[in-house]
Amino acid sequence: MNSLLIKSKQISISPRKMLLVADLIRNKEVVPSLYYLQNAPQKPSRIIFKILQGAYKQLINNNKEDENFLNKTIFIDMIKVDKGIIRKKIFFRAKGRADTIKQRKCHLTISLLAK
Repeated sequence: MNSLLIKSKQISISPRKMLLVADLIRNKEVVPSLYYLQNAPQKPSRIIFKILQGAYKQLINNNKEDENFLNKTIFIDMIKVDKGIIRKKIFFRAKGRADTIKQRKCHLTISLLAK
């Protein structure tokens, strides 16, 4: 079995938002998942689409000499979203008050498996 592990770090989106889209394509085939992500309106779907498309092309490119590889179907074996750094910004308000803005980032790990 052929597999590939891709990690992308410090993606500038909240992990909760990313997890909603990641749950939809977990343990599915890659080609229908790419089609779904390409037509979905959410921002995380565009980010996952680019990373998944690159991983899919890399897996095909690494195994292009293998004749039996073309007959295999490629699945998303694992997709994991982890919490990254949280950057805090101070937003000054009237009358000496201040609000904090938390800019969250996440890490994405995708594993592809050819069966």
